[in-house]
Amino acid sequence: MVKKITRIKNFGIFSDFKWRDDIPEFSTYNLIYGWNYSGKTTLSRIFQSFELQRMHPDFSIALFEVQTDDNQKYTNADLSAFKQIRVFNSDFIKANLKWHIEDNEIDPIFILGEENIKLQNQLDKAKSLLEQQISETNKITQEIINAEGKIKKLLSQKAGFIKENLQWPDYEKRNLERTIAEMGEKHAAFSLVPDELRKYIADDRASNIFDTISVPSLPVLEFLSLCNETKAILNQKIVAKVIPEVEADPRLSIWIKEGKDLHKNLDKCQFCGNKIGSDLLQKYENHFSKEYDNLMGCIASLENKISRHKEAVNGFPNILPDKARFYQEFQTIYSAHVEALQIAIGAYSSQIEKLSFSLKRKQEKPFSSIPFLVDMPDIPSIKANYKSIQEIAGSHNIKSTEFDNVKKKARKALETHYAAGFIKEVDYYAVHNALRDLYLHQGESQQKSLEFEKTIGEIEPQISDFAKGVEKINEVLFRFFGQKH
Repeated sequence: MVKKITRIKNFGIFSDFKWRDDIPEFSTYNLIYGWNYSGKTTLSRIFQSFELQRMHPDFSIALFEVQTDDNQKYTNADLSAFKQIRVFNSDFIKANLKWHIEDNEIDPIFILGEENIKLQNQLDKAKSLLEQQISETNKITQEIINAEGKIKKLLSQKAGFIKENLQWPDYEKRNLERTIAEMGEKHAAFSLVPDELRKYIADDRASNIFDTISVPSLPVLEFLSLCNETKAILNQKIVAKVIPEVEADPRLSIWIKEGKDLHKNLDKCQFCGNKIGSDLLQKYENHFSKEYDNLMGCIASLENKISRHKEAVNGFPNILPDKARFYQEFQTIYSAHVEALQIAIGAYSSQIEKLSFSLKRKQEKPFSSIPFLVDMPDIPSIKANYKSIQEIAGSHNIKSTEFDNVKKKARKALETHYAAGFIKEVDYYAVHNALRDLYLHQGESQQKSLEFEKTIGEIEPQISDFAKGVEKINEVLFRFFGQKH
């Protein structure tokens, strides 16, 4: 089942949407509502693209990505991933129910009255203009993509040239972009004469100069607070009319809990077809109380918090500076402290894992207190080794201080020199301004589309149609949904 749409780009009103952490994930039944033209139909078109296994013709360059409940991700390049999706939206109606259009497959619904005919003409004109405007927006969007692709390619090539010729292994396109932004339109003043260029290259390549090192901050070690939260949950006892056989079997408990929710307002069992007694449902309601649901929610929330903390702490050694960046005399002791830190973090992580295990036991036995069997990790060892790593980096940086200003000045002069040359070579600001104008035109075109959609939304409710196609519509709905409605 799809649980979220992680990204939508260049798809109708969604220019660059990303799923935020505060947006609830999809469940079995979902209601999406909003103002007209807020993107509801556009969302349905994403799922319709999977159903039809092709992109919507109006949004052929769109990008989107969905994530399923097993954390698999599928994009607009994986349109054959889902076989059971069915979408009933305005596109379906247009394709299957040809309203007031000649040469349709079902009898048309007549439009009566002079005013209705006038409105229909206005509606047809607005739809035609909307189609033209969408086509114009897509054309502009494609021009933006081409222009951005061209300038990105040129920036990457120049950054690669700087990286190779100046032997800067960490130099990337983003560095060049930042330098250009800082220089502004006075870039010509940064060009070097040949003698200056040779001098700065020599200063930059001086073999006895090492860059200063910045040690990333150690994540806050939240073990004590996580322990307190876990203890509080493990000691919590739910007050409910417990059904012993359900409490004793976690798998049965999950099965009944889901079945109870599925059978709300039903009088027959969807599994066996027998009549469901109200006393049986009430019995399960008393077992799975609101307090029970609150406890499960608290457990899930804390498990997520523990998982994020564990990931941050476990990944910390991986972002520490490489030992090769230190002067030779510091490398051995630095490696020893990094190794000791990794061991201490591994022991810390093992105790964090015990917290997660305890919470899983509580999920299985929500009506009982669960013993807290977690040991205190050696947090002082983590902090001590981290402090030693900082001190080693400090000593390294002190040694580099006398060389640092020379190297910094040389690097800055070389970087701005080559950036100034690039700006002149590709007429960068002219290209940048043209791209800015394209974005403005895209926004104006999208705004016009919204205005046409608004006009269409205002006209359609005013047109009075007699429902002469009801039976044939019902036939279509029956074929689509497989049951009478």
